[in-house]
Amino acid sequence: MSTDKISAHQEKPLNEVLDTVLTWNIFLQLKGIDVAKPYIQGRPGGGKTATIMAMCKKYGWNLFHLHLPLIPIEDISGLPQFEKVVVNGETVEGTRWTFPEMLSELYKRTEETIIDKKTGETVKKPCILFLDDMHLASPSHLALGFEMFSERKLRTYKIPDNVAFVLAGN
Repeated sequence: MSTDKISAHQEKPLNEVLDTVLTWNIFLQLKGIDVAKPYIQGRPGGGKTATIMAMCKKYGWNLFHLHLPLIPIEDISGLPQFEKVVVNGETVEGTRWTFPEMLSELYKRTEETIIDKKTGETVKKPCILFLDDMHLASPSHLALGFEMFSERKLRTYKIPDNVAFVLAGN
């Protein structure tokens, strides 16, 4: 490979590179393909959030922007409710979790439908769940975040199929 091509590639603006890489990753996530979730790292004020907001506007995606570590843990996890459960013939106290406030907000943003330009079918509009400030996350926040973007659920509640994840931190 000639050095001209390497130099030309290295001179692309970061927002162009991010747009290309993130678009492909988001497309794969929305198709149900298990890929690593992108983590954008950079200094405060470096344009991470602005880049994601611009991409969502450009492609017509909804955006749910959360500063995950700043949200009370119960808004993410829900609240435990105790109920009787039979285990091996013995009745014990079990736990059922309420539907988390964060998921209520996410579901509101994922109900909008659009017409797919390729198929002409009505589909749910893609939504980017942008988990910001992940470098500040407590172990509890990280555990719930990991469950969301690796298992596509939160407690027993499913993350909608039209959601793709992008993470950011400093």
